[in-house]
Amino acid sequence: MNAVSCSSVRKFMGSGQLVKCICNQTHGGDVCSHCGLPHSTARYLSLTGPLLPFFILAGMAAVFCFNHYNIADRLNGQIEETQEFIPIILSPETPLSSEADPKADLKADLKADLKADLKADLKADLKADLKADLKADLKADLKADLKADLKADLKADLKADLKADLKADLKPLTPELLEKKAYHMLYLLVGRYPEGESISTMFSEEILNMSLDIKTSRDDILESMNRFLARFPVRVVRLTSLGRKDRMLEINTRRIFLDAEGMRLDVYGKTVVMLDAEGQITGLSDDIQDTPAELSKGFTPIEYSRQKTISNNQ
Repeated sequence: MNAVSCSSVRKFMGSGQLVKCICNQTHGGDVCSHCGLPHSTARYLSLTGPLLPFFILAGMAAVFCFNHYNIADRLNGQIEETQEFIPIILSPETPLSSEADPKADLKADLKADLKADLKADLKADLKADLKADLKADLKADLKADLKADLKADLKADLKADLKADLKADLKPLTPELLEKKAYHMLYLLVGRYPEGESISTMFSEEILNMSLDIKTSRDDILESMNRFLARFPVRVVRLTSLGRKDRMLEINTRRIFLDAEGMRLDVYGKTVVMLDAEGQITGLSDDIQDTPAELSKGFTPIEYSRQKTISNNQ
């Protein structure tokens, strides 16, 4: 009946809309003539009026659940606990964005791969360079060592060959030749030349002073000997022992010299001569001592049958 009435009224009013106001009055004007409620409000209430009891019951149910289960307190507690025990710490490397940066991850991976590849390449290059350097150094050291060893071996071989060749070329020192050389030296010690001999036939041009290990000329030897003998007008030499070792001849003597005033010099001498391939004296040493001289170690005694005492006035 109400629906028919409203439809009749809507048709009667033309373009106006009739709504039932909250005061239970039906009107189509701007405001209700009975309670003064605006037309739009009355219209909204007329549309939502059937759902109003449901909204009220839903609100009451929500209030009951919040109060019964203490949902508000529990939510507040979880928020406070999270804020208390899970602080947010930002480091220089932590991005501000909550999402991971794929670009940064890709850059880090590429950097690691490039670093590994570069390290491997550098290691291979350095290993090759080091191997080459070590090989060169070892080759140089080995070459130097081999050169020194070969030089030493060659020197030893040449020395042995020269010694063998020299020994083969040398004339053998017969007992007669050694005895003759000892006899000639006795004459020379008193300042005389034996018959048929001279400084050039008795000595080589260059002579080794075996006491000082220096070489000198035969003229220097003769000059030094003449200076010493000039101080003693009377000179007498007597052979005490004679020996040989390889090509060396040792002549031990007693020497009695008198100077111009009659002062006597009574000493013992040890003379060692070395003979060359021609039998000439190429090395000489002459030492004076106060006690009788004996043959040096390594020298073998030899027989002597010639005159043992020689003087300058003979």
